[in-house]
Amino acid sequence: MRGWMKLGIVLSAVLALVATNLMDATAQQCPKGKLRLYTSWPMQGAMIPEGTGMKNGVDMAVAEVGGMVAGFCLEVINLDDASPQTGKWDGAVEAENANKAVGDPLAIVYIGTYNSGAAKVSIPINNRAHMAQITPANTYPGLTKKQGAAPGEPEIYRPLGFVNYFRPVPADDIQGAVGAKWAKRLGAKKVFILNVERELLENAPGFDKDDWPDMTDQRWGTDIHSYYGVRPYWE
Repeated sequence: MRGWMKLGIVLSAVLALVATNLMDATAQQCPKGKLRLYTSWPMQGAMIPEGTGMKNGVDMAVAEVGGMVAGFCLEVINLDDASPQTGKWDGAVEAENANKAVGDPLAIVYIGTYNSGAAKVSIPINNRAHMAQITPANTYPGLTKKQGAAPGEPEIYRPLGFVNYFRPVPADDIQGAVGAKWAKRLGAKKVFILNVERELLENAPGFDKDDWPDMTDQRWGTDIHSYYGVRPYWE
């Protein structure tokens, strides 16, 4: 029995010494402590390739600086804003992710979202918490400017009145115009710009590719115009 007690005491001492050394090593590696970068976009379903690519991009950026900036160690917290039921982004899940980030005293930035609709949910939450948010993908104009925006945008996403949301990618109004000019240079005779959100297209009523609808059928045309909220030209 005494032998086991001595062994237990020795093991406890060894574990305590290892833990102390690990703490000292961490303190030496991160003299000013730790900071966290939160990401939020779909990481399941059809969006796995896009989500994985963005995740890898953030990991690469952190690795390029050795995982440390100005004496602070950087930790990336990857969150999934997709619903397990649909595999697509979900407003409730996105709100939960944003609230988790702003509730973390070590969080310094919220990187996301992929979908512009999800950004409409998280930007105000981060704004109220003075949390910077940057997206690698959002293109809806109304998130940052009035042109091509709905009434009240983008101010409605800035409840405290200051800008906390940034995007390095061009908005849809710029991409669409440039794409049209490019198509014209390639010889296209007609170009149309469809100014709608991606989610609207994804959920649009479809049809059997082997049984195309009658384009002259006004009932079918009325349903399509109604879905997009546009008045038919024949009315």
